[in-house]
Order: sequence, then C-alpha cells, then structure tokens
Amino acid sequence: MLTRATGRLLALIVPALVILVVLAVPAGARAEGVQEKNEVAAVEEKEEGNKATPADEADLEETKAAQIAADAFAAEERSTFGGFRAYGDLQIAYRSVDLDGSDGRFRKDYGLDDGVRVLNSRVTFVPAGADPASWFDRIELFADGLGGDKYETWGIRANKTRSYRFSFRTREVDYFWNVTGDPHSWDLTRRNSDADLTVNLTEKLELTGTYRGFRQADARQTTRLISGDVFPFDEPLDQSGSTWGGGLRWRSGTTLLFASQDFHSFTDNGGFGTRGLNTGVGASEAFLSFLEQREIREMKAPTTRGGFQTQIAGHVWLSGDILYSKQELDFTFRSSAESNDFRDRPVQLEADALGEVNREILHGNVRAVWRPGDRLSLSGEYRRRSWDQSGTRDGTSAETFTTDDITRTQSDITDSAYEVTIDQFVFGAEWAVIDSGALFGEIGTGTRKQTFGTDGFTDIDSQTDATSYKVGGRFRSGRVFDAEASYERGDIDNPFTRLAPGTADSINVKLRARPGTGWQISGTYRLWDTENDSGDPKLDSTDPVQLRTENWGLNVAYGGTGERGRWAYAGYTRLKYDSNVPIRFVGVDFGDYQEGIAEYASTDDIYSVGGEYRLSVSSPLTLYGRLSYVNSDGTVPLTYYDTEIGIRYLLEMGVFLDAQGRFVKYADDTELPSTVDDYTGTILTLGLGYRF
Repeated sequence: MLTRATGRLLALIVPALVILVVLAVPAGARAEGVQEKNEVAAVEEKEEGNKATPADEADLEETKAAQIAADAFAAEERSTFGGFRAYGDLQIAYRSVDLDGSDGRFRKDYGLDDGVRVLNSRVTFVPAGADPASWFDRIELFADGLGGDKYETWGIRANKTRSYRFSFRTREVDYFWNVTGDPHSWDLTRRNSDADLTVNLTEKLELTGTYRGFRQADARQTTRLISGDVFPFDEPLDQSGSTWGGGLRWRSGTTLLFASQDFHSFTDNGGFGTRGLNTGVGASEAFLSFLEQREIREMKAPTTRGGFQTQIAGHVWLSGDILYSKQELDFTFRSSAESNDFRDRPVQLEADALGEVNREILHGNVRAVWRPGDRLSLSGEYRRRSWDQSGTRDGTSAETFTTDDITRTQSDITDSAYEVTIDQFVFGAEWAVIDSGALFGEIGTGTRKQTFGTDGFTDIDSQTDATSYKVGGRFRSGRVFDAEASYERGDIDNPFTRLAPGTADSINVKLRARPGTGWQISGTYRLWDTENDSGDPKLDSTDPVQLRTENWGLNVAYGGTGERGRWAYAGYTRLKYDSNVPIRFVGVDFGDYQEGIAEYASTDDIYSVGGEYRLSVSSPLTLYGRLSYVNSDGTVPLTYYDTEIGIRYLLEMGVFLDAQGRFVKYADDTELPSTVDDYTGTILTLGLGYRF
C-alpha cells in the first residue's frame, strides 16, 4: 500500500520519469502528432464532457465506442518509441494556499496545502502495429493528487482481447475534524487498494481473482460516559483488513454459472486513555487519575459464493445465487484505572477478558421472469437471510480501595446466542401499454424472526412482519425524452426497535430530455415519509415518531464539439426534512430537530477558445439555510462559496501550461461560538504538463 512518505517520494520521481519519457521519444516521432493535436484535444475535450454529464446505458456504450476510436486514432497519430505508441497527459504542479481564518475547518473541507503535486496524469500505451504476439492491447497508468493532497490515487489497467483484463488502484484519504466547541476530533488516514484479474481460459471459461486491502490509522479524541460523568479520551486507531479471492465463470449461450471463494481477515488494535488527570462534566465530584483500555480484535471469514443465470424456452429467465460465510472473531480486553468514587475514596480498577464470537451467515436468492407475450412481463423472487451467532466471554475484574485496604474481585464466564432468520417474497408485473411506455407494479411480504439468549436468562423471541407494494410507470421517446415515476409503501408490524419505522411512504420521479444537439436536461424528485406509532420511550411520550424528507433537483448540461468546443453545466438541489425526534447529549435536551433546509447550486463551464487555448470557469455555489438543529424555530444560516477559474495554453511539441485560481469561503452568519470556524481562502495552482 502507498504510504504518505511513498506518495511524496513519487511526487519527486515522476517528474524525472516525465523528462526521461520526453527525451526517449525521437524528435521526429514527437513532431508526428503536432499537426493533429488540435483535433485530438477536441476528442479528449468531448471525453471529459461525457464523464461529467449523467449518462444512461446508451450514453455509456457511446463513451466506450469513443474511447476505442480515440485509442485507434492515437495509435496512428501519436508518439512512437520502442515498438509502442503512447498518448496521454503528464502534469506536475505547484500549489499555493493563502488562508485567513480557521485552519481546522478548512482542513476538514479541503485538506489542501502548499507543495508540489502530480495532477491528472495518464499515459496509455498500445502496440504500434497489429502484432498478435503482443502481450497487451492496451495498458494505462494513471495518478492524481500525489505529493500530499487529501485525496491521492494511482494505478494501472491492462488488457488483451480474449486473453485477460487486469486493474489495480490504490487510494489514500485524509479525514480531519476539529471544529471549535465539539469534544470529538480526529485526524485519520485511510488507504484502500483494489486489484481485479480476469483470465480467459477458453472461449467459455474465465478465471477471476480479486484483492481488497484496507488500513486506517492515527488518532482521534472522543468522550465516554462513566458513572454519570463524561470524560475526554484519546483513542488511537489502527485497523487493517484484506480480502483474497478467486473464482470461475462459465458462459454458454444464455447460460451463466459462477462460483468463488474469498478469504477475509480484519485486525483492530484499538484502545483509549486519558491525558493525565481528568474531571467529569456531570453533577458528581468524580475524577480519573488515569484510565487506559486496550482491546484487540481479530476476525477471519472464509466466504463461498455461487450462482447461475439461464433462459428456458426463449421466454423464461431463471437466476439464483447463494452466499455462505463462517466468521470467527477473537478479542482480548484489558483495562486499568485509578479514580475517586462517589465517597471520594481512591480506588484502583483492573479488568481482563478473553472472548470469541462465531457467526454463520447464509444468504440465498432465486428469481424467475416470464414473458408470455411481447408486452407483458411477470416476475417472482424469494430471498432468505440467516445469522446464527454464539459467543463466550471469560473475564475477571478487581476493585482496590486503598484507604480501607479492601480488594473486591469477580470472575465470570458468559455465553450468549443470537439467531436471526429473514424470509421475503416479491412478485412483480410490467405491461408495455405502448411501444415507448410501460406500467409496472410490485408486491412483497417478509418475516423476521430473532432469538436472543444469555446464560441464566430465558431466551427472548420476537417476530416482525412486513408488507410492501410499489406502482409506477415509465416512458421513453427514443433519445429525446424519458421519464419514470413510482409510489412505494411499506408497513412493518411490531418493529424490532422502538424507533424503527412502522410505515414508510416514498415517491420518486425522474425526468430527462435532450431538446437539441448537445443539450441535456434532467430533474429528480423524492419524498420519503416514515412514522412509528409506538412513540419515543425516552420522552415518555406516545406521540408517533415521524421523519419526513423531500428532495428535488434540476440539472442542465450542454456539450459542444469542434475546435471551439464548449461544455457547460448548471444544477440546483434542495433538501427539506422534518422530524420530531429531539437531540440529547449527556442527558440534556437541546430541543426538537424539527425542520431543516439545505440548498446546493452549482455551475460549471469549460470553453475552448481555440486550438492552443482552453479556458475553463467552474463556479459551484453552495448555500445552507434554516438548519434548525437547536430549536424548532431557530435558524443557522451558513454560506459556502467555491469558485474556480482555469486556463490552459498549449505550446509546441505538446507542452502546456495550466493555471488555476480558486476562491473558497465558509461563513456562519449567527452569533454562535462556531463563527470562529469561518475562513476565506485563495488557492493558486500552476502546472507544467506534456501532452503526447
């Protein structure tokens, strides 16, 4: 996995490699593509527009076709060396950040800093000719943000038609939170690595391999409630995990069979402790001289998957899959503390425990689709989910009161068991009323049974029943207009938690139109309304617990082509929510979290002035208003601006200069103490790149 030091080292090595690549390409070969650079730039400009514009399946196929065409064009017209043709962008940039205000809030939002970076770099190699002996048809190297950005990524993709496909990508993300007045903070680094390989053993049989790696480390500060008092703690994190797996996939005609075996592992070296003497914030006089707690968890989970898809008699489709996983979790716990109890007696606390948890998980799914005619489709599906868990904890604890010279010890072995079984049936139908439109409906029913038991107590059994239905319609007129609307309702009898919804209603609407060449307009609307008639036991209230959210958005995009191509986007999204569930912290009621509105508006415009210039203007504007998280009639107006202007100038021989200026602002317009988190920042980035 890529470490922070490795990322900074790559930021120094990559520029040297860029220079070597440029020098390695013969001058005549580099000049080969100069006359066509404007047209190629227009093709790549169009590709960027396709990425930024929402696409349906047809758009995705067009994008793939455009990529293949661009590869073929580049192989003919771009730089040649070593028997391969190469094309792409390499860019080294220096960023300068001028910040006025809260550094912590800025790090949370952006995490940008001064320094050298590798940005938006991609190199693709293809064989210079149609050589069947070549070991790849296309190989791509990519990197972005290397050198210390909040988001860093790099990887490789390679393939050879009818032989193999391979991809590897690693990502590093910094999570930071240190807002004034909040007792919780963290400064974490998370890294993920993914690798996928598919090998064509025969025309019908494929071998697959996967790898997933995860690591999260560094520190955070949190609070814990101990005997009615809240104490701040440092809580270092060190978590890692990996998954290795392989499988087979066989396809013949309309039949597909697949099976795989994965091996998961996870380790958590957790713990927390005080930073010296700590007093509580409750009503008592308790304090901690120190407290240290360590818990190590290790889990292993082999997982087996299998499934099939097939077509019978030309109008019946069957599919199914199954998953079985056996998880083994071992943990070691140790705690040590010194404090004063409620009688102000010094006391020492020691606790140790060993334990294990064994869990078996089984997921199964079978689906059938029958199309008796050209306009009618019927479907049915059965799902089974089950968990069977057992655990044992063997622990000892001791309390020593130094003033009274008394030690109390306790040992216990606790066994527990937990079983859950979920069965669901779903039936659906779709009727194509007209060639371009259809009505659809779905009805479902499900049961959840669970049993929980502990040594010395009677097992607790419960059952939850649920029913749901969904109706809607869709319409599509070629590539000019398409729309879909649906209404869904779910009813849950005896929810397994008091705050789980008893009823849930949802309305969804999606619209998309292409009124002319290059234009695309899309809109969405969603209403989600839930209610639980059991009331909130924390409030000693029988009033129904309610939550209602409403979300709608409108987006307009235009993508032009040619030497003076232009791509523009504008969008607006509004989210409104209502809830009668109060916010509580350390037993204090802060009022109702009843109403809030979040608004987000953005525009993005990229304009190619000519073959040698590219001017881009990005002006996303975010507004948050009436966020009532303290009182139902209070307001917290927040404003958030982010505007960026960039220009790129293409020099001869593929070299380009790239400059970007970005203005960001966060402002809390209330008189609350959080106004100290306001900031205004100017971010300047100057890059030198090579397009070949």
